[in-house]
Amino acid sequence: MNAFYNINIFKQSQAKEPKVLLDCRFISNAASVVIMGESGAGKSLFLNSIAGLVRPDRGEIKIQDHTLFDHAQQINIATRDRQIAYLFQDLALFPHLTVAQNIALASSKSIRSLIKSNAQQLSKPWLEEIGLAEYAQAYPNQLSGGQKQRVALARALATQPQILLLDEPFSALNHTLCIEMRHFVKEMLQHQNIPMILVTHDHADADFFADELWYMQQGQLSQGHLFD
Repeated sequence: MNAFYNINIFKQSQAKEPKVLLDCRFISNAASVVIMGESGAGKSLFLNSIAGLVRPDRGEIKIQDHTLFDHAQQINIATRDRQIAYLFQDLALFPHLTVAQNIALASSKSIRSLIKSNAQQLSKPWLEEIGLAEYAQAYPNQLSGGQKQRVALARALATQPQILLLDEPFSALNHTLCIEMRHFVKEMLQHQNIPMILVTHDHADADFFADELWYMQQGQLSQGHLFD
């Protein structure tokens, strides 16, 4: 049986003297993977490559036996067709859309199609799931940091993804809210039965989430121990 994740990718900069940005092999069956590393180590670039936001120079990306990228075979599945949800560090909520519209966007073809009544119906199960039903018609700037994060997570999971990618999701939260949101995210993912890859520099995130821990340094991955 093949591994759930089978990723082997290489990417370098386009400068006159190219710098290796990613050169990593990642094979795992873990439901909850945490990748630790300092800023600039390549963690976000790795997630962006999996999501299809960045194209590696060579290699392949296979998830659950589905080939998303294969340089040799000239396969590069579009981001929207990869069944991957991405929770960005800045959450990327649309400020001009209501909470309901932000969540319903996951099920809609375009922002224009999101009339408020339809958005309310599409988002209702998720608003109840995250405990924010009364905020359906609020806008992101009217929410607290934790509430925004719940909305962003609901929007991500509403796409019914194959996996969820999280990029430093708790870095902007205070200590108390960070602890609360760790528990909330873990419970949501377990309830929805969705595997995740989380990148962070915070050991507390790793201790809480990691079924399997990897380290990244200078674009290279190492499982379970620091580089020499």
